[in-house]
Formats: sequence, C-alpha cells, structure tokens
Amino acid sequence: MQDNCPQMLGNFETGRVDMTNIKSFKDYVKHFATAEMLLEEAIKKADPETYYKANIEPLIKLFAIYIGIKGIVAQLVELVIALDRQCYLLENGCRSKLYYVYKEKNSHHNIALFAKR
Repeated sequence: MQDNCPQMLGNFETGRVDMTNIKSFKDYVKHFATAEMLLEEAIKKADPETYYKANIEPLIKLFAIYIGIKGIVAQLVELVIALDRQCYLLENGCRSKLYYVYKEKNSHHNIALFAKR
C-alpha cells in the first residue's frame, strides 16, 4: 500500500526562521528554495521577481477572468433552476412567483419562490 503513496521530497524546516542572513525578499525565497522545499529548480537560479512576472503574473490574469465568468454563469444557472421549479409548479396547478430577496452583489442565491395551490 505504501508503494502507491508519493514520497515527500526534501526536508521541511519548521519553527522559527533565522533571519540574520536574509536581507531581502530575494534572499528569503532563495533560502527556502535551497532548503529543498517543493519549488521548481528555475526559481533557485532566477531572480524571484523575474520568475513571478514570467510564470505567476499571467496566471493571475487568467484567474481573474475565470472568476468573472464564474460569477456571471452562477447567476444565470441559479435563475434557470428557479424558473424550472416555477414551471413545474405551474404544470401541477400551483400559482407561483419569483422574488429577489436581496441584492445580487451579495450572493447569486437570492431568489425566493413562493407558491400557492
């Protein structure tokens, strides 16, 4: 069973970090990169700011786009589900109305469905 488990790479430091040799952010990153933590080999040699701009910054922009699309789609899905439930009630002889309970910017789960036979 242990053969299927991935092995941990390197030794992780725990506890307080000795900051006497760390003068900048670059030194801080290189300290932990050389401590065999799970960082790419490229970050050990490269300047952390250059690495960030080349590898992390483009991902942040994509993540922002993803969050925006997710917010729009989530509101649409919530409305479609509420309308589907309302149609079901209408097909079964109930009168129903949809109401917005509170502002959409707080949450997209803001639709209330009231029904009466």
